[in-house]
Amino acid sequence: MVEGPLGVWAGGLALLVVIFLPAVLVLVGELPFWESLRHDRWDVAMALVAFGLLVLARAPPVLVVLLAAMAGWVMAR
Repeated sequence: MVEGPLGVWAGGLALLVVIFLPAVLVLVGELPFWESLRHDRWDVAMALVAFGLLVLARAPPVLVVLLAAMAGWVMAR
């Protein structure tokens, strides 16, 4: 093990904060809009179809993202 400039324990704690800070910031930013962001059945179905395209059909991720974006746009209308 190589010691960094902060030492072993302080470096470990700093990295722990750096790892989890983005998720905490997203969560805090999303909480005021939680009711409008809750997913209904169609969103769950679209996510399952996208997952199936990625895993089972091995479709290119760019294509799956574009299809999901178009489906979301159609569902929002």
